Amino acid sequence: VVADIGREFNGFRQLTGSCVGVSAGNAICTLSAIQRTLAESPTKAFIPWWGFPYGRTRWNQGDRGQGEGAVVSIMARTLKEGGVFGIDEIPDEPPFDDSDGLALTRKQEFAYSDGAYPGNTKYLDLGKKHPLGTAAPLTSIQDVKKAIINGYPVNNGCSMYPAGGRMS
Repeated sequence: VVADIGREFNGFRQLTGSCVGVSAGNAICTLSAIQRTLAESPTKAFIPWWGFPYGRTRWNQGDRGQGEGAVVSIMARTLKEGGVFGIDEIPDEPPFDDSDGLALTRKQEFAYSDGAYPGNTKYLDLGKKHPLGTAAPLTSIQDVKKAIINGYPVNNGCSMYPAGGRMS
């Protein structure tokens, strides 16, 4: 996995109310690593460009313009229908600060939160090439445990603003 992505992945960090986007990015990267490690016909692991599905999720839930917040179930639908892609597929996008997890600036997070932002819309066709295969709602601790045991990461967007791997 490290050879595929060119570094250790220590997770994304958010600076605004983009927890659903950041947690989806963490889940997708984890899923690609699990798939790369355990599948009979593995694909290449990748670090996802989470700004794209986050902005498109906000668009799909009816939010127009820049803002904070998204719904996890709509993120799942967006990933299945609109897809996701790796940062190595879009070399012109801004680099992440990697001093404490991978982070965009506040300004960049807000820009990509707008589903109609040109930095998102120019990738609509690229995203559709890489749809998420499946997603399921988890309604109990037992569901979460089963998902993890079976190699599926969990997208845990949270209104408690997770930062640095801690709840504050």
